[in-house]
Amino acid sequence: MYTQKVFIKNVYRAVGIIFMFVGVTFLGVSAFLYSRTNAFNANAVPATGTIRFIGSDTAIVTYQVKGQELMAELDFYSSSMRVGDTLPISYDPENPSRIMTKTGQYIHWIFVGVGGLLLCTGAGVTLYDIRKKLARKSCWNQVSGLTEKSSTSG
Repeated sequence: MYTQKVFIKNVYRAVGIIFMFVGVTFLGVSAFLYSRTNAFNANAVPATGTIRFIGSDTAIVTYQVKGQELMAELDFYSSSMRVGDTLPISYDPENPSRIMTKTGQYIHWIFVGVGGLLLCTGAGVTLYDIRKKLARKSCWNQVSGLTEKSSTSG
């Protein structure tokens, strides 16, 4: 029974810490994706891709590299894509089958938004819990002080 009370007392802090941990993890993933995208863009060559095939969750494009037609899977898929549509892509000149779309280059912003939201929520919940505990402690100190004054004056 005692362990339940301790757990319930610390549930806000536990939830806050979990949210902060997940938020920091999302921000770490975002930093990784951002650095990977920047490394790719440092040498990437722009091209125009044409969608040739659309599966249940993927799209295949063809594009020209030095007069040769290559085929690759997109790093991003949208239900608005249609066979025959063209879209700007970039490819790695050292490995032309490695491509990236503009939309795929900005995916890290989703992780920044979600991670930042979770981190701020977790920090808020944790600070609320700490403030609540400090207020309760202050209240008990005041009550204890009143009790001591009344017992010494009487």
